[in-house]
Amino acid sequence: MITTVTTKNMVSVPAELARMFGIKPGYTFDWRPSDQPDEIKVTVVPDRAVLSKRLQGAGAKFSPGRSAVSDLIRERQKDPSSSRVTRSVSGSDGHRPPLQVFVEM
Repeated sequence: MITTVTTKNMVSVPAELARMFGIKPGYTFDWRPSDQPDEIKVTVVPDRAVLSKRLQGAGAKFSPGRSAVSDLIRERQKDPSSSRVTRSVSGSDGHRPPLQVFVEM
């Protein structure tokens, strides 16, 4: 696909490539020289919302079946030097599991 550079050094992204890579208005690109002459390497840098969605649940593969929050609560309950008081609070609808509430002393 061939595009033309404008007098303001602007380049249009072909629609087919924009759809293929999910490029939307506001995305940025990282332009770097290539090892080959007359070539430029362009990397799409997605917005923060897309990056955060990619990271959601990323740690789960390292400890499947475990919850980091539950592990932290158990760790704090076992720690005798903790200055926190733990109370269980049931869900108001009776269907949610108890919620652990920590109160600083």
